[in-house]
Amino acid sequence: ADQTIVPRDALVIRSGRQVVFTYDSTSGLAKWQYVSTGMENETSVTITEGINPGDLVITDGNLNLSHDAEVMVDHPEQ
Repeated sequence: ADQTIVPRDALVIRSGRQVVFTYDSTSGLAKWQYVSTGMENETSVTITEGINPGDLVITDGNLNLSHDAEVMVDHPEQ
């Protein structure tokens, strides 16, 4: 309960720190969020700090993203 879980593919390392990119629907830009993680398995990881429930997490094409990169959303989850 009260945990944010994302696919492992959403987690990338930048400058030695764990990062998850979120999508800002107002600007259409990727925002890089430093995160802290908790429990994990082969497919998912628990985010303990850094993103909020309801944030749109970028899970595909995120390896080469940078902060404020313009992105297109193919299939936003509602």
